[in-house]
Amino acid sequence: MYTPQPIHQPSGFESVLRTRAANERRPHHGPIPLPEPTTAADQIGLPPRPLMANRVDFCAVPVEPDAQDIETRTPQERRERLDQEVCRYNRNGGSERPLLMLATGLIAKARTWEEAIERLRQISEAIHPLTGHRVRPDTTAYNAAIAVCCRQKQVAKGEKLFDEIVKADMQPDAVTYSHIILGYARTKGFHYSTAIFEYMVRHAATSDIKPDSVMYHMMIKSYLLRKDLGSAQAAVTSMWRHGVAPHVHLDAMLRSHGLRLRADDNQAPEIVDIGMGGSRHQQVA
Repeated sequence: MYTPQPIHQPSGFESVLRTRAANERRPHHGPIPLPEPTTAADQIGLPPRPLMANRVDFCAVPVEPDAQDIETRTPQERRERLDQEVCRYNRNGGSERPLLMLATGLIAKARTWEEAIERLRQISEAIHPLTGHRVRPDTTAYNAAIAVCCRQKQVAKGEKLFDEIVKADMQPDAVTYSHIILGYARTKGFHYSTAIFEYMVRHAATSDIKPDSVMYHMMIKSYLLRKDLGSAQAAVTSMWRHGVAPHVHLDAMLRSHGLRLRADDNQAPEIVDIGMGGSRHQQVA
């Protein structure tokens, strides 16, 4: 019995490539007009996809790289969404950046640390069809997983992910340390977060990773959670001395605790009570 074969319909990019190739083969004739862009990807100039054979691959439902608005409200939906993108990469290849961006967003949406680590491991299932290169999570994806672990007070899990970053010859950034510091602050290991932060402040002049506004913001938040206003003021003074601009959400965070910053000329800003004229808070035991 004869089975009709599916016909490969060339995309807009393939039509453009074929037309350009025809123009190069017949320079003595007039150029063939290029087809008009037919999709949004053609109009914004995305790179071409690899040409496929005249067949249909039933590995998974084809998923466009820019289709990021699919509902991912449950762990099952998030797992299936990443499975589709991984299978698309295994079939078509191309850049691994869209896969990593999607995976990072899904990791950040994870409700449990188990789901965050599962999504992180799922990235390694992507293998380039031509080179055989296995995709590895980048520092941003690891940071998202560490944030979920530390948010649920699973700092030990976050430390293991931190060790994986170092073993993979990747460089942890300030965001990585910020999540670890805040994770310790939420547990009984607050002295660890203080030790890490103070070490980074002392070696800021010689270290590649310097405390930035995010790290100072995390540390000040950690002190406020423990009602240690004296240490929070010390962190603000250190931030001012090192020329680090305050985080954009620092004022809102202080106001949520009934506090604000009072800036003086040529002096470090002071943390004062909103209802007080400017007297500095004393350290709370």
